[in-house]
Amino acid sequence: MQMSAISAAGLRLQFCADPGEFLAAAGDYLAASPVVSTVVTTVAHRLVARQADGIAPPGRTWWLVVRDASAVVGAGMRTATFAPYPPFLLPMPEQAAVALARVLNERGEEVAGLNGALPAVDLCAAELARVGGGRVQVSQHTRLHELGELVWPAPVPGGLRAATENDVDLVLKWFGAFMGDADEQAGRPRGASAHEVPDRAEILRRIRTGSLWFWVNRAGSRCICPASARPRSE
Repeated sequence: MQMSAISAAGLRLQFCADPGEFLAAAGDYLAASPVVSTVVTTVAHRLVARQADGIAPPGRTWWLVVRDASAVVGAGMRTATFAPYPPFLLPMPEQAAVALARVLNERGEEVAGLNGALPAVDLCAAELARVGGGRVQVSQHTRLHELGELVWPAPVPGGLRAATENDVDLVLKWFGAFMGDADEQAGRPRGASAHEVPDRAEILRRIRTGSLWFWVNRAGSRCICPASARPRSE
């Protein structure tokens, strides 16, 4: 495992190559704000599981832990498998976001996109543009929705069935259709977010770990579960 640390503005930026090491270092910080940190936490645990299955992490992967003198005060990652391989930043001190941009520039990392929490992303992007040239442009707004009060829907006929490896093509088709619909709803060209659809290997992993299910009605038609993909009749 490779790891490095840089000190700047009274903060320590620690880069980890292993998601398990990252979770050991930043787990309490992530758990303190589970809604905000959900993307980073989910990806970290997913890659730990994939490593256990013998699947190597994607190229140019790193995990970031930001510390002050006494605690973890920020985190981030670069794990995207799609161009331009944007880092994802969680909240962190302003000085850390600026220092991160300078470190990435000094390391020669090409960063043509950033995702994550504001203002960390804005500050890091602005500094990257300042030291490396270019300009900053928002290409897509994202948001998290938090459930307040759960209202149970009316029951519908049918029952759950675990997806099998024979269902891979259908699952991929439905995930792709969902992303296309999401693009249209957000005013983007249909297919603009196709790169975010899980690949075949990831769908197989989810099926083998029991993470994907179908809801089958009495007529035998199916809808995909969980809610990460919009239910559709077959």
